[in-house]
Amino acid sequence: MCLVNAKQLLEWEMTIDDLSRDPNMRWSLIALQNQHLYGDYKQAITRKLAKDNSDHSQLSVIAPEFIDIYARFFPLNRSEKGVQ
Repeated sequence: MCLVNAKQLLEWEMTIDDLSRDPNMRWSLIALQNQHLYGDYKQAITRKLAKDNSDHSQLSVIAPEFIDIYARFFPLNRSEKGVQ
C-alpha cells in the first residue's frame, strides 16, 4: 500500500495537507519505487528530468539509477513479504 501511495503522491493523484513536494521528496519517492521495482519508475525518472534538468536533478538521478541496478542483481521475492 505504501508504494501505491508513493506513486500517487509523485503523480499528484493524492494529496496530504501541509505536505510540500519539493525536489528531494520527489526523488525519494522515485527511489522508493525503484528499490521495490514498482511501477514504471524509469518513466518517472524521464518525466522528472524533462521538467527539471538542473544540476541538482542530474545528481539526484544517481541514487534511483543505482538502486535499480542493485535491485536487479540482488532481487528479493517481494510478493512473499506482502510488499506491493
